[in-house]
Amino acid sequence: MIHIFANYGGTLLYGLGQTLLCSLIALVFSLIIGTFFALLEESPNKFARGVARVYIEIFRNIPYWSSPCSFTWSFPCTWLRSMGLRPGRLG
Repeated sequence: MIHIFANYGGTLLYGLGQTLLCSLIALVFSLIIGTFFALLEESPNKFARGVARVYIEIFRNIPYWSSPCSFTWSFPCTWLRSMGLRPGRLG
């Protein structure tokens, strides 16, 4: 383990820094966008509230969509390929 860190420590630290930077940028943008749509949802304008509601419902339900999609398409394909079969082919 020490040998790996000695050889690739700089690269690992660079990757960690890039990951933290991307996370920080995503956090800032998500706070800005989330605050905007939260305020828009409290607007007296019905159209603005509707747009905010649709946006919020779509992004709130993404984890519910991603799990079935990954288990329906990617997991079986990977599992079938590991068994030497071709996924998505009938007969």
